[in-house]
Amino acid sequence: MEVFEESGIRVEFPDQHWFRFEDCPAYKGELKGEGICEMDCAWWDASNNTLYLIELKDWGTNQLKEEIEGTWTAEEALPHKNKITLSRIRKLFDKSRDSASMLMSMLLERSPLGKSRLKACLPFALDRDTQIIMLSVINWADSDIGYIGMVREKYRKVFKPYAQLFGIKAFEVLTKTKAMSLYSWIK
Repeated sequence: MEVFEESGIRVEFPDQHWFRFEDCPAYKGELKGEGICEMDCAWWDASNNTLYLIELKDWGTNQLKEEIEGTWTAEEALPHKNKITLSRIRKLFDKSRDSASMLMSMLLERSPLGKSRLKACLPFALDRDTQIIMLSVINWADSDIGYIGMVREKYRKVFKPYAQLFGIKAFEVLTKTKAMSLYSWIK
């Protein structure tokens, strides 16, 4: 069993068919500093030819430090929360778009970067029939899961055209609890 942990979320992959763009020399050397971002990890389910791209986030609760301390009222905190929410959605979108683009560069094999240097980091072989599922798993301690639902809706709206272009069938934002109920390898 292979284990990866981040943001208070543990992923126990059943085999060694996982990787991180972050660990890939081609990503670190040629793309990371150029504004390309990546999802935290990926695992290939060989039996179903499905690649899971996974982003792990710890967003705590829906209260800002200033609210807890009593220096801001709920009305004063709202514009700040709205900016944080838009930033969160944008980051999830950027990571999804950029990770999908790197995968497509590997599949298209039109550049040495995708054809060999990025592909060299995969401990398995992708093909055009590989199904891609993107999961953003949020460690959310707040009892209000409506917030995650709203983030999910807005993220899905902005990423949908890219999912259609890249043939990505599923792209979800889930709480850690929900992800654990759906995927035995998320703890």
